[in-house]
Amino acid sequence: MNVPKLPFLEKKNSTEYFLSLVLRDEKTSAVIFQEINGRINVVGEHEEQFKTSLEDSTEDELLEVLDKAVSTAEKNLPPDAESHKTIFGVKRDWIENEKIKKDYLIKLKKISDELDFKPVGFLVISEAISHLLQIEEGAPVSAILVEVGQIGLTVSLFKAGKIVETKSGPIEGSLTKTTETLLKHFSTAEILPSRIILFDGGREKLQQEFLAHKWSKDLPFLHPPQVMNLPANFDARAVLNGAATQMGFEVLEGSLAHAEKADKEPVIDALNSAVMSEEDKTLAEAAKDFGFEDTDIKKKDEAVALPDVKAVPKTAIDENLTNANISKAFGEIPEEVKINESDTRQFPSNAMSMTASIKGFLGKLHFGKLLQGAAGSRKRLLLIVVPIAIIILLLGVFIFGRSATVTLGINGKDTDKTETVTFSQSDTTDASSNTIAAKFIKVSEDGKISTSTTGKKETGDKAKGTVTIFNNSDSGITLPTGTVVKSDKDLNFLTDKPVTVASASGDVFSGTDPGKANVAVTAEKFGTNYNIPSSTKFSVDGRSSVAAKNDNAFSGGTKKDIKVVAKADQDKLLKDLQKQKEQDAKDEINKKAGGDSKVLPSFLDVSYDRKSFSKDVGDEATDISLTGTISYTGVSYRNSDLVLFAKDKLKDSDGKLEVDEKSVEVESSNLKEKGDNASAKLKIKAKLVPKFDQSEIANQIKGKSTKDAIELLNQVSEVNKVDIKVFPPLPILGDSLPFSAGKIKLVIQK
Repeated sequence: MNVPKLPFLEKKNSTEYFLSLVLRDEKTSAVIFQEINGRINVVGEHEEQFKTSLEDSTEDELLEVLDKAVSTAEKNLPPDAESHKTIFGVKRDWIENEKIKKDYLIKLKKISDELDFKPVGFLVISEAISHLLQIEEGAPVSAILVEVGQIGLTVSLFKAGKIVETKSGPIEGSLTKTTETLLKHFSTAEILPSRIILFDGGREKLQQEFLAHKWSKDLPFLHPPQVMNLPANFDARAVLNGAATQMGFEVLEGSLAHAEKADKEPVIDALNSAVMSEEDKTLAEAAKDFGFEDTDIKKKDEAVALPDVKAVPKTAIDENLTNANISKAFGEIPEEVKINESDTRQFPSNAMSMTASIKGFLGKLHFGKLLQGAAGSRKRLLLIVVPIAIIILLLGVFIFGRSATVTLGINGKDTDKTETVTFSQSDTTDASSNTIAAKFIKVSEDGKISTSTTGKKETGDKAKGTVTIFNNSDSGITLPTGTVVKSDKDLNFLTDKPVTVASASGDVFSGTDPGKANVAVTAEKFGTNYNIPSSTKFSVDGRSSVAAKNDNAFSGGTKKDIKVVAKADQDKLLKDLQKQKEQDAKDEINKKAGGDSKVLPSFLDVSYDRKSFSKDVGDEATDISLTGTISYTGVSYRNSDLVLFAKDKLKDSDGKLEVDEKSVEVESSNLKEKGDNASAKLKIKAKLVPKFDQSEIANQIKGKSTKDAIELLNQVSEVNKVDIKVFPPLPILGDSLPFSAGKIKLVIQK
């Protein structure tokens, strides 16, 4: 007779969640996958674009995009499930000597710290793509992979499944021309594969554009290349399949876009492991207690390396990631950025003891003897034994195996205070004397800037001609160089040289003849209006007895306005270059300040160490440039000192509220030198929140029903929201909280 299996004697599936995070230039793809007895199923995926690019994003922008991608992908996870174990998909240029470069390693460490990721390894995206193509096509790939972004291209050369060479550059002109330019810089290819694989995220008509392009004869194609376009999520699929292969898992039907079962051969060795985590060992022991052998639990570390793929250092897939394990996953980490050991998640001890108790109890029942009776007796015994066993199990879990998370939303009070603060290089932080310990950091920035000139100046040619001087006086005269000869239109001309004019001759009876002499003259100013006609009459130097006239017209006078350098142009360049280099100076000052330090937004001093203009004031020019070196002095202080300062200045008078440290902000103004120190007006802003004794609250609500606990907590005036989650939920036994305060986790939302 077949005996039905008891629920608690059935083999349990081992479920584990992982995160695959693909980091490309312009976007990231997050895939949450589930491991069920050695098989992988995708439970969530999401793609997010960077505002600029992966490389150009600020730390805050990068974290925001990654957090959004992962959070969206996690929507389908059970409430208490975790997907912190992370496999990173990275670009090829992040790798050097089969390790992640130091700068990128630090970036991944910061990402992991901030977003609570537990890195277990990495894969190179292009290598993962090659591996998946090999699986789908049944042979190693030889092709040109073109990854198309919004502003740049990356071209990789594959030969027999290996990446031979990779080049990247900005898009200049068309995509095909840019690809052609990059291919011409390849040094390792005598003959290029006649196949181009486009990886563009779904751009329309791109494949036709490449097919229609006439490739340069300088490129070593044997014949026009065939062109194919990869699906938009192929990178995420590739990294997922690579990770699955490395970990010895198979991919279930419906995962992402395809369901091909991967060959049990890895793309890279980054995820290989011969280490079973402590949790795995505990689960194995638990399985033995239920009558199963170790072989019933699928190992995750049975991958072997492909001979044609370059391997990177092996990584242990371990729940308890230590600094050593992280180093194996990411290469050697600088001492200053080491990751602290994570807490160990053990199989619950009370569940283990309960299992042993149940097993002992069942042993005492002597099932074999009890089941030897009549069929009716055996059925009655089963009807007794099964419920008893289930009740014992449920009671054990109810008393010992449950935990709860209590989330309290609390009301905060915004407050601020303005103080004149001394930033001292020699004294320690002292709120009573309005002193904050500081460090002055000086940096120099080189730069060059140009601008158009705004000055104007008249130029041209001056009209010239010859006049005849008439002297009607009875004595001769001599006119020096530069004597003014004024026309009847009030236009002034100047004599080019001295001239002597004889006196008038004759008498009253025979008449008089004035003395005459010719002299060349030049107009006083530029202009065509000085080109006067012949027979124009002139006065000479204000003398009534002297006059002049031209026999011939004057000519040669022209005028035009030209652009010259103005003093304002030089002043503008000095200000603009200073402003242009401000952000570079702030970045360098912040870098020198260190991790916990902050820098005031304004500079204590800005001055030119060197400056050189391409043109002087008054020079004819359409533009002018400035080359210079500028010194910037910033004021740095530790954030912990600011928090202590804020706690003192903003403390609650009755002691019921405290400053939320994460909310402390400052606005500064009027920063100036004060001897060897500096002073500034600071507006300190923060949020005041109620003080809570978390252990006391946990003790007050332990063992209570969720309804009673919520009512009790809602009586606290500062609390505006209460949310309680008990795991595992046991509706038939009630919804009370654990009896141990240590099983209750309190989360404060401010």
